[in-house]
Amino acid sequence: MAFFTDYEHQFQEVPEDGNIETWPFLLASLRLLPFFDILGPTTFAFAKADVSGNIQKLTKKYETDKEKYKTLTDIVEKELEENGGKPDYAVDALLWLKRGLEYIREMIRNTVMSDSGDNNLCPCIQKAYQDTIKKFHPWMLQKIINLAIKAVPYRSDFLQTVGGNKPDQSEEQIIADLKVFESRLGANIDAINALLQRTGQDPDKKA
Repeated sequence: MAFFTDYEHQFQEVPEDGNIETWPFLLASLRLLPFFDILGPTTFAFAKADVSGNIQKLTKKYETDKEKYKTLTDIVEKELEENGGKPDYAVDALLWLKRGLEYIREMIRNTVMSDSGDNNLCPCIQKAYQDTIKKFHPWMLQKIINLAIKAVPYRSDFLQTVGGNKPDQSEEQIIADLKVFESRLGANIDAINALLQRTGQDPDKKA
């Protein structure tokens, strides 16, 4: 099966009111964890663990009252209200999960836009890191991640894997599917950023 298109749990279209339903969002995010195994099951284990941990924190909050926390907006607004306007673990987890998803989004976007004649995937992953989460990481972690990026697969192998290794599928079709996924994921990220900004939470804060 194609990694981004053939599975049940996909990122949903963002409703007009911007209120993303919590459980479908978490399921879609959970489905992305094996993506880091494609990049490198050992070298990207840290990134997978970070995203997984933030999903678990949000799931914990959601499961305390599924109706109360039906949407991500509910989680953010109610946690701030109940904590004197200050974020607690769930808001922080959403912030960091969003950053991990931004990293994935930029990796996909850069790969789609890259020259098909260049089989080196490293620049796509490196640029995505620099443009998203690098600024939030201490120097030593940046060094570790930069080393991990050098071990990513070739562009052609990466595309075939995310495309499900279907024998008759062209690279053009895989790219087209990635564009659809990137657009849907991007809309969810944009809605989360808007939510954080509206509730006084800086999406770019470092701590």
